[in-house]
Amino acid sequence: MNQNEANYLKSIELLGAQIKQSYNEALKIKLPVNFKEVNKIIACGMGGSQLGAELIKELFADKLTAPILQVKDYSLPSWVDKNSLIFLLFRLAIHLIPH
Repeated sequence: MNQNEANYLKSIELLGAQIKQSYNEALKIKLPVNFKEVNKIIACGMGGSQLGAELIKELFADKLTAPILQVKDYSLPSWVDKNSLIFLLFRLAIHLIPH
């Protein structure tokens, strides 16, 4: 097994603990009252950064009170407004290219 494969395997092994930690941290968030005015959730990111948004859309589709809309571009669409909750998603990855 090469190092990239080992890293991927380790990422998969840690996923359950990462989801649990994220869930527990999210429970501590206190949102301002005006967040009730949000009518759309915007997830901005490229590639694998959007995986979390995809997962949440599927797992909580029956519980979401606003749609999750994904933006996979470098700029926000014109329909984003003051009632949009925007998440900027990124995953920092270092890619080593052998010589």
